[in-house]
Amino acid sequence: MKCRKARKLVALYVTGDLDYHKAEAVKEHIITCDACAEEAETYRQSLQTLGLLKGRSMPVEYWDGYWDELRGRIHTEKAHPRTTNRLARAFTVAAAAAVILLAVIAVWSRLAGPYVQDGGGREVVVDSMSRPAVENTSEVDFYLPGVVEDSTDRIYDSHRWDATCETARAADF
Repeated sequence: MKCRKARKLVALYVTGDLDYHKAEAVKEHIITCDACAEEAETYRQSLQTLGLLKGRSMPVEYWDGYWDELRGRIHTEKAHPRTTNRLARAFTVAAAAAVILLAVIAVWSRLAGPYVQDGGGREVVVDSMSRPAVENTSEVDFYLPGVVEDSTDRIYDSHRWDATCETARAADF
């Protein structure tokens, strides 16, 4: 017998679970092969250690109602599923809904345009290339682009550039 086959059968040999002919073949191989003999000895020592750990068995009274109690516990656990899975799922759904809501709000605010309130409580539309909103058109020279007021008292940046604004901008650089 070769080592490869013997190593597959060593554990069964040590426990006595091989038929007579295979057990004899493994025994002859172990006598001639030191590596397989060492493996067989390791199995024997492991089995002895496990035998010491067995300890005492439970009293008969313990086993009388064991299976009935176990079946009852299994039935109870199936009847009442754990709430932690439901809570985790609910939290995940709530978090996903919050993320979607924030994304919708962010997109909506970008589409609607940025609004701010000036010092007088008026709503002012600020361009995405924003410069500070101004109270009246006399401040236009300071803020560069032309600003126009419409009939709703909102101040819009009209992107008009006049000669004084161009000059002021060039002076800043």
